[in-house]
Amino acid sequence: MVCALEAVCEEHADKVALIGSDGKLTYGMLNEQANQLAYYLRGIGLTQKSIVAICLRQSVQRLVAFFAVLKTGAAYLPIDGELPEGRIKMMVEDAEADLTLTEQHFWYKVHGFARVTVAVDKPLANIQLASLPKENPTKRKLLPDSLAYIIYTSGSSGLPKGVMVSHSSLYRFIQAQANILGLTSVNHTLQFASPSFDAAVIDSWVPLLVGATVHLYANNKLVGDTLLDFIVNEGIDTVPLLPPAVLATLPVNRPIGKLHTIAIGGEACTEQTVKAWYQRVRLINSYGPTEATVAVSNYHFKTETDPRIIGVPLPGVKLWLLDDALRPVPKGAVGELYISGLQVALGYKRRPEENAKAFLPMPKELETAELHNRLYRTGDRARLRPDGNMEFMGRKDDQVKIRGYRMELAEIEHHLAKLPQIARAAVTVFRPENGVPALAAFVQPVATEKNKGIGSFPDVRAKLMQVMPAYMVPDKMVVLDELPLNHAGKVDKTQLELPKAFLKKTDAAKRKEGNLTDLVKGIWQDLLDVEDVADDDDFFDLGGHSLLLAQLHVLLPETVRNRISLPELYTYTTVNSFVAEVEKRWKEVELSQKIKTEQTVEELLRDAALPADFVVGDVPDGAVLADPGHILLTGVTGFVGSHLLEELLQNTGADIYCLVRAANTAEARKRIQDTFLKFKLSWQEGYNDRVIPQVGDLSLPNLGMDEHVYGQLADIVEVIYHSGSSVSYVQPYPIIKKPNIDGLHHILHLSVARKVKHLVLLSSMGVFSWGGIAT
Repeated sequence: MVCALEAVCEEHADKVALIGSDGKLTYGMLNEQANQLAYYLRGIGLTQKSIVAICLRQSVQRLVAFFAVLKTGAAYLPIDGELPEGRIKMMVEDAEADLTLTEQHFWYKVHGFARVTVAVDKPLANIQLASLPKENPTKRKLLPDSLAYIIYTSGSSGLPKGVMVSHSSLYRFIQAQANILGLTSVNHTLQFASPSFDAAVIDSWVPLLVGATVHLYANNKLVGDTLLDFIVNEGIDTVPLLPPAVLATLPVNRPIGKLHTIAIGGEACTEQTVKAWYQRVRLINSYGPTEATVAVSNYHFKTETDPRIIGVPLPGVKLWLLDDALRPVPKGAVGELYISGLQVALGYKRRPEENAKAFLPMPKELETAELHNRLYRTGDRARLRPDGNMEFMGRKDDQVKIRGYRMELAEIEHHLAKLPQIARAAVTVFRPENGVPALAAFVQPVATEKNKGIGSFPDVRAKLMQVMPAYMVPDKMVVLDELPLNHAGKVDKTQLELPKAFLKKTDAAKRKEGNLTDLVKGIWQDLLDVEDVADDDDFFDLGGHSLLLAQLHVLLPETVRNRISLPELYTYTTVNSFVAEVEKRWKEVELSQKIKTEQTVEELLRDAALPADFVVGDVPDGAVLADPGHILLTGVTGFVGSHLLEELLQNTGADIYCLVRAANTAEARKRIQDTFLKFKLSWQEGYNDRVIPQVGDLSLPNLGMDEHVYGQLADIVEVIYHSGSSVSYVQPYPIIKKPNIDGLHHILHLSVARKVKHLVLLSSMGVFSWGGIAT
């Protein structure tokens, strides 16, 4: 690593290496200043076994310090000075750092934690450094497993763990990732990541090892237009790594200058963000844990935009999908992801129990001829796709069980984030007072929707119920302008708190009996944690803010939310003005209950009758039902429909056309295969020839197909098995009518189009779960 970077510095001595707010350095200057600091560090007793904590602001001097420490043969511990003092103290002491390199700005935060603390910007230190040699110091012999750096990651127990990465792992990763990004000395790259996040390894060391120019972004809390302005104005063409949450803030309707490549990583991106960028730049999804040296696989989005695809491993890395007994899972099945190869970290600093759980000796049954003698257990679940790419299926420890159903929070978040008005989502489990565990969704609207809201919660629930079981749909939803992120750019679920009114089951029940004024006052009391609220009290005067106002809107009854929007709450900020406005709107628009009832009865009677022009002109051959050649099946992505498809495939020789809502045939086939995987059904090799995905929608005329395709289907199909429906006991009739009533009408019309077909209608109330043999 050190020799390679010194060679680059010699080859490109006059080329600019770093540009920051504190100035710029050529590669020659970078090497000379790192040499002087390395001599200084050796002079105060630094050895190969030393660990140096480095706490400096975003500057070219921070990279000089990292390079200097590596030149001494010691290891560095990067620290973000914005972290709380207690966290910094824990990291420095836990890592057993011998020295802290800092500056006067952070002296008060870090002084005294290590044996020695040096502020490199003090005059005396500058004088000493200037007098030291600029030539490369004599190399200290390093072994492949010599420690290069320690980076702390959050731990499940709440105590951060220091991941130790070797020189060998670091150098091999840098070489491989530079090839993936296509970086050379002509590139200009962005350095965005916090030093305490291992993404900084990618956007610092990877471009420097090829001689590129690295532009240091001064404040990674400023995103959106400000970040894009910097990228365009600096002529940056490559972003080696950016958190998906940050990419989602960049405007998509502006020129992007010379920018042509962006790698994202750290957490799953939303499909909406992928679709917004994958045709504008070369968009790469980088996956990997800190424990395997930053990233182990990459996927270039070309035509497939599913953000769960994490691609293929880097050279020298092997990905394993294993069951709980460390046996390979069947091809296509979901297993826990393990990593082997030379990028696997040395382990956790001073965490023997954690090491024993996470870093395992290679089982004899899995041994290879390569240098893969250890496995790292990621805790991630994944599957190998037919195209050879790995697909991330959520965290193993992200599985929860609610009301007897096991589910993945990541899956719910994925479907929420696919809704066009939602930019980002996080789902957590909460327990109301005297209640059972339930799901809460925290959602961030896309930038263009922030002043409009995202629609009512029932509307969101209705859309979710179209793509997932009702038991997976969140019970509560909180809309936030921005979801809180940790220093690594990931959603910080520890900061997501439900309004107290969500948790107080008994109080909410009592308020239903009161009038609107009492109800509003009660919600204010819970949200603002105040005992008394007067009619003329102002929400903001009592401590309210924009996030609490958004939560207030969610907590209002649906009949109230339908009358007043979230932005309008800023106008009616007192109890009496709000109640007066809502009651005024009720009087203006509400129909009497009698008229509503009459309209409902008329609608139900009208929908219960077939159109007058519906005529069955013939009787189909009964023998065809027993031995059909072509079948149409609806509802195949549900529990009953998927099992029926398996039975039809095993007990008939028919080709089976499966109606699926999807963008194209490939996506439709994937949904069918994913359903088989979900319900633990076996997808046989011959099924691909007999299962014919048919893109369509029950709720649309002609099932959403054009006349030609619809006509071909009407000609060839002999039997229709109609299992498709939208099952809900809470959705309003207009919503469930489209797939159920209108959908049945459309199926009936198909059953008599061109020729009369057998129609088998399925309706079941006996199947509620696939979780056990009793169901």
